[in-house]
This record gives sequence, structure tokens and C-alpha cells, in this order.
Amino acid sequence: MSDIEKLSVLSNIIITRNLILRCFAGIYLCAFLSFYVQAEGLFSPVDGILPAQIEPIRGKLFHDKLLSFFNRPNWIRILRLLQVATFPSIELICLSGVVISFFAFITTKFCTTPVFAILWTLFYSLVDISSDFHHQSDDLLLEAGLVCVLLAPMLKKRYGVSDNVMIILMRWVLFRFLFTSGAVKLASGCPHWWSLNAIKHHLLTMPLPTNLAFYSYYLSDGWLKLTTIYVNLSELLITWFFFAPVRSMRIFAFYWLLFLQITIIATGNYGYLNFMIIAMLFSLLDDNYFRSRKPEETGSSTFRKIFSFSSIIATIVLIGYITNKYYRISYKDGNFDAYVLFTRQQYMGVLRQMVKFAPFIATISIINVFLQSCISHPNIRNTKGIFAKLSKIIHLLALTLVSISLIGCSTVPHGKLHPDTNIINTTIGKTYEEVFNKYHIVHEYGLHLRKMRSERYELGIQWTEVEKLDKSKPKQWKEFDVTYRPVQTNRSMIYAGPYFSRIDFRFYEAVGKGAKLERNMWLANFVKHLLRNSRAALVLLGRENLGKMKMPPKFIRVVFLKVAYVARNEIEKNPNLFTRKILNTEYLPAVSLSSQELNDLIKNLKLSQKKEKETYPKLLNALRQMRVFVEALDGHIFVNSVLAASFMIMFRFMRKR
Repeated sequence: MSDIEKLSVLSNIIITRNLILRCFAGIYLCAFLSFYVQAEGLFSPVDGILPAQIEPIRGKLFHDKLLSFFNRPNWIRILRLLQVATFPSIELICLSGVVISFFAFITTKFCTTPVFAILWTLFYSLVDISSDFHHQSDDLLLEAGLVCVLLAPMLKKRYGVSDNVMIILMRWVLFRFLFTSGAVKLASGCPHWWSLNAIKHHLLTMPLPTNLAFYSYYLSDGWLKLTTIYVNLSELLITWFFFAPVRSMRIFAFYWLLFLQITIIATGNYGYLNFMIIAMLFSLLDDNYFRSRKPEETGSSTFRKIFSFSSIIATIVLIGYITNKYYRISYKDGNFDAYVLFTRQQYMGVLRQMVKFAPFIATISIINVFLQSCISHPNIRNTKGIFAKLSKIIHLLALTLVSISLIGCSTVPHGKLHPDTNIINTTIGKTYEEVFNKYHIVHEYGLHLRKMRSERYELGIQWTEVEKLDKSKPKQWKEFDVTYRPVQTNRSMIYAGPYFSRIDFRFYEAVGKGAKLERNMWLANFVKHLLRNSRAALVLLGRENLGKMKMPPKFIRVVFLKVAYVARNEIEKNPNLFTRKILNTEYLPAVSLSSQELNDLIKNLKLSQKKEKETYPKLLNALRQMRVFVEALDGHIFVNSVLAASFMIMFRFMRKR
């Protein structure tokens, strides 16, 4: 089918749809596993940093109980009605999500609307209690996961009348995430982005770098400036090709952004975030991309190939023209150099128009697909009887209106990209705050990208066994092992894959701009558990601590560390990748279990002191045994092992067909 034909005829997307759904099932699997591994250390009532607190369903009448539940719909509240305590409920939700997503991943028979609706509600329940350990990965998974609920077939795997509409909606969610990530960087006025040195700084200051980030950091400054331009073009220009009517332009955007996501995965541990973005990129493809062309079609495909090739050349020329207009790239003495040719005022003027235009082009694309579906969708065209056709059109219309409504409400966080387009105080803005934001349906992205750090600072947790501290003896302090953050210099950086370490990201945010101890009170409770030698707290930092910590420490302190890469000319002499310097200012001075300062900090958390009654002893014992088994491996090893086993089982199922 030619690109010209694609302008008027719907693309078949059964293979594409099933691929996206199966990928998201795998993402859910990694998300539930990652949450489960860390749940005890983060949310348990005994050893958790911030024990999960959730109000039970209240009310005497059924109507009052129903209103109480929908004010904060959560599976934990339902399980509490069955006398299951809060933390066992969290574990049951995680394990249920793991089992359901596993079956949806290995076979498309489980990739249905009810399954994805259950997965969404289960993950929503976990995000609802995640508190300070919430991340934008959760937001994107919930927003894109809701699209998967609408995209998945009800029971059968046939081509649904609204599938093409939902594919456009998936592209819109992906567009907003990527475009926002690019827009806020220059809009913030960050000098690193305007000088095109941002990628070099990013490779040093990113949350959880890998070894490849170290080697990439020492590429020439010219190449890294070109990389910064590539990132800007990817997020601010290429994302607009998502709504291009020409198929080859969408495929071009797929490969361009796929390469970007692979490089991000290779240089940084962002958990399942970038894998999820790749899954969403498949919405740019259709079934013809995956099918081999039949011999009888080769003769008629000559014009299609010429048109596709011409479209790609035109796309490359357009990218080259925009790059040459807005950037000056020079090559001299074997080195590249580049700088920006536009001002911040000019950029903000263009950004204002782009922010205004984006929701309209997404809405027009959905309306276009809706009209095409009414005319040429096989489920409507081949249906006999006027009432049968009408029922399918009504079904299509309803889901189209839902999609347009979601786009409309997403304009509220989308409009925050520019002061002139901010509509948070309007009626639709209030609806967003009261409903869509509250229930995690639509989210705002890119908040953490508004300011890039110039240097890398970390928090180091040190302990000592001495009864009386002596400030003149710094060697009395020892350090806890840390698995994923580049705090230690005696190890390479681990590649975590889709495993998402919430505690390590929270430590990274704790040293951000204005992130003082008063804004990170959770750290005080974490230190308290470390002083108690809590197994769950030690595992959060790294399993190596279990063998090291034979006795509880007497004192613990948290210090500022300035971390940098080893100089390039010292790489061969130094086996480590990092240099580090302990700064004089302490983040949390030395405290013991009996320290009044520590107790005062913990009081500010206002943690509930009520103890829940434990019921179902056999269930609790089974959950404890399960956790002992899981803690035998580091989080990334456990999650990647389960994922690898799932892949093997999936391929075994596919071979039997």
C-alpha cells in the first residue's frame, strides 16, 4: 500500500497494537517487580522509611462508603475491608500485578481491556501511596497505561473500530512527554543548553550513570555539542512527525528517536522509563512494516518505494535546513564547534505558537481517523444491517470523544510550558486539578529538567562503632555500600536495565537546588532504621551491607560529597572511574538512636503510631518467605532474571503456534 493511499485508507494495526500491548505488559512486570523489591524498606510499618498511610473506607450508609472510596480509590482500602493490613496489601497488589502482567506478556490472549484495566488500577494503588518516592516514570506509565486500556480488545483479538484513534492518542501522550522534555530545557534559560555544553554536563550529573557515560564524557567537546543539537532536534522537531500524514516520515521519526532512547539506556539507569518510550514509539508503525511483501506486490510497489524515498530525502533536507538556520556548525583543524543563532526571546515566541498549535493538530488527526473509520473501517464497512453499523459508529464516536476530552484536559499541563498559554486558573484548569490530576489520568512532565546541575554532589552515609566521637579522627568513619549511585570509587557502575531504584533517585533529588534537610525528612527515619541495623534498610542501599554490618552502628552521619570523573590522562593509572571529596558541611550531623535531634526530625514526619492488627497468619508467613527468597539477589539481577525467563517462555509459546 503506497504512502498516497495511506492518506485516505486506514492502516491495519493488529500486529502493531498487540506489540504495544505486550510491551506494556512487560513494562508493568518490571514496574511491579521493582516496587515489590523495595516495598519493605520504603513502606512497611516496622522497617519502612515512610510507612504507607491510607484512610479506611468510612461511613455508615452504603452511599457514604461508596463516596469515601471514590474520593481515594485504592485496592489497599478494599483489602482493609477484608481485614488485610496495609503492608501485606501492598505486597499482594505487587504480586498480583506481577502474575497478571506476566501472562499478558507471554501471550496476547491476556492482552485484553479487563486485564489492562486491572493492571492500571493495581499500579495506581501503588503510586497513590508512594509519597516522596514518586517519579515521573509512574506518571507516564499511568497515562499511557490508560490508553492501553482503551486500545486493548475487549475479549477477542480482532481489529477494533477505535484502534486507530487510540494509536493517535498514544502518539499524543508520547509527543507531550518528549516535546515537554525538550521545551523546558531552553525555556529555563539554563546556560548549559544555550551554550550547547549540556550533554557533557549531563553525562556527569545525571542521576544514575553507567560506565558508558564515563567514556562518552571524554568525547571531544565538538562532538558533544553536536549531540546536544541532535537532542534538541529530536524533542522539538522530530516529535511533530508523529502526526505526519505520510507513512515514511513517521517511520523516519521512529528510527531517529529509537536511536536516542537506546543511547539514553546505554548511558544512564532510568529504570523502565526509556523502555516504555520505545514501546510507545511502535505506535508510529503499522502492520505493513512487519509483514514481508508478497511476490505479486513487488511490481506495484515501485512507485511506493520512490515516493517513500523522496519523502525521506525531503525530511532530511528539512532537518538540515532548520539546523543550518538556527545553529552555526563549523569544522576546523579536525574539530567541530557549534553555537546557537537565536535568542531566548525568539525561542519563547516560537514556543508559544507551538504549544498552542500542538493540541489542535492532535485533535484534527483524531477527527480525521474517526471520519475514515466511519467510511472504510472493515468492521463497519462489512457489517450488515443499519442498526449494527450504527451501534459500531456510536461506539467509535464515544471513544473518539473520550480521546478528544483527554487531549483537552492535557492542554492544562501542556500549556504551562509558556506563561501566555497557562490556563491553570480557568474552568478546564480547575477540572484538571480536581479530577484528572487527582486520579493520575493526565500529568505534567519535565519539571526536573528546568535546571541542569553544573557539578555533581552526592550524599554519603557514614557510620562508626566508637562510643565517643572524636572530630580529629576522620578515619573513625566508615561508609555503607551503595549499589547504584556513583558514591564509591572502588567499583564500576552497574547497568540496572529496567529495574527502577526509587531510593537512589530520591537521594539524587535530595541534593538538588533548594533541597535542604527540611524538605527531606524521610532521611531521618532512614538513618534511624540503619542505626537499628534493619535488614530492609540495609538492602535498600545494597546487599553487600548485610555481610558487613554485624552489629548496629553507634553513630551515623550524612555528608556532602563532590563527585567527578577521573581525569582523562589518569585513566590508565587509576582503576576507579570517580574522584570524590568530602565537603566540610554535613547534611545531617552525627546522630545516635538516643539523639534528641533525630527524634525531633522524625516527629516532623507525623507518622501514624497506630499498630494494625495482623490477620491471616498463613498468608503473612507466605509473604515473609517470598521476601526472603527475593532478597537473595540484588534488585536489578532479580528483575532482569524474571524478565529474561519471561522472554524465553514467550518465545516458546510463539514456536508452538
